[in-house]
Amino acid sequence: GGGFQGGTIMASGVILMRLSLGRQATIKKFPLEFGPIVGAIGLLIYAGTGLVSLLAGGEYLDYAYLPIPSTSGTERQYLGILFVEVGVALGVFGVLLSIFDSLTKE
Repeated sequence: GGGFQGGTIMASGVILMRLSLGRQATIKKFPLEFGPIVGAIGLLIYAGTGLVSLLAGGEYLDYAYLPIPSTSGTERQYLGILFVEVGVALGVFGVLLSIFDSLTKE
């Protein structure tokens, strides 16, 4: 999928900015609360995608049951995978940034 790798690369960018520019310079754009919030949004997207397909009559993360109008089953599966991968990317980004901020707090 690429969600994990994408989240890692995004977190690496912010971590490299924190290391090279200093924490105070990057806190304005990426405050310390940013990591946990983005991680929680990623988790909600991932879990929400599964829950919606479950409530629509399928199994958890059965993308063919996502109620997306004007789409075929194949298109719904593509979109479902996209939603899950975005959720994973945001979750990994948030967790890695939170871990880094916790380890380097002053």
